[in-house]
Amino acid sequence: MGFESVLLTAGLALYGTATVAYMWFLIQGSLGAKRCAGATAAIGLACHTCAVAYLVSTRGIAPFYDVPGALLFVTWAAMALYLWASRIHRITGLGSAICLIVFGTIAFVLMLQHNQSARLAVMPDNRWSVLHIVASLLGYAGFMLAFTAGVAYMLQERMLKTKHIRGFQKRMPSLDATDQFAYRMVTIGFFMQTLGIVAGSLWASTAWGRFWDWSGKETWSLATWLVYAVYLHVRGIAGWHGKWANRLLIIGFCCVLVTFFGVSLATEGLHGSCW
Repeated sequence: MGFESVLLTAGLALYGTATVAYMWFLIQGSLGAKRCAGATAAIGLACHTCAVAYLVSTRGIAPFYDVPGALLFVTWAAMALYLWASRIHRITGLGSAICLIVFGTIAFVLMLQHNQSARLAVMPDNRWSVLHIVASLLGYAGFMLAFTAGVAYMLQERMLKTKHIRGFQKRMPSLDATDQFAYRMVTIGFFMQTLGIVAGSLWASTAWGRFWDWSGKETWSLATWLVYAVYLHVRGIAGWHGKWANRLLIIGFCCVLVTFFGVSLATEGLHGSCW
C-alpha cells in the first residue's frame, strides 16, 4: 500500500464518520453531531489534501489524466468548496449527501488502485495541458455540488407541496439558501469549465496542430457548457427559480457524467483512455 493509499484510507474513515454525524444532526438536531461532522470532514480533507499533494510531488500532473486520479482531485475540490461555502450559506443539511458521495468515490478509487492492471495515462505536460486539466476538474467539482443542491431543492419542494413535513426537514437548508448555493457553485464551475475549454484548445493547437477536433470528448464538453450557460441565463438574467432551473442542474450533471465516464471509456481519440 502506497503512502497516498494510507492517507486516503484515513480520509475515507473520517469522511464516513462525518457522513454519519451529519445524518445524526439531520435526524436528531444534535449540535454536538454538527460540530463533530464539521471537524471530521475538515480533518478528512486535510488527509485528502496530503494525498493529492503527495501524488503531485511524486508524479507531477500526470495522475490527473487518469480516471481514478481525476476523481480524487474532483472530490477534493468538491469537499473544499463545500466546507468553504458552508461558512457563507446555511447548508449544513447538505453535508451528509456530499460526504457520502466523496466517501463512495474515494472507496472506488482505492479499489481501482488495488487493480494491478490499472496504470496511469502518460500524456505530454505543458502549461496549457496543466491549466486545462485543473480548470476542467474544478469545474466538475462545482457542478457536482450544484447537482446535489438541485436534487435537495426538488425533494424538499415536493415535500412542502405535499405537506409531508418531517423533523429532519426543519434542519435542511431553506429553498432560498439551497438555490443560492447551487447558483454560486454553477458560477464557479462555469468559469472554470470555460477556462478549461479555452486552455484545452490552445493545448490541442500546440500538441496536434488544430484548436478543435469535434471528438466525442470535445463535443460533450461543449454540450455541457451550453446547458450551464442556459442555466445561468434563465437563473441570473431571466430570473427563473424553482424546478425548471433545478432540472437544468440535473441535465447538466448528466452531461458531465457522459463526458467524464461515457465518452472517455467508450471512445478513442486525442483523449483516448483518459478522463
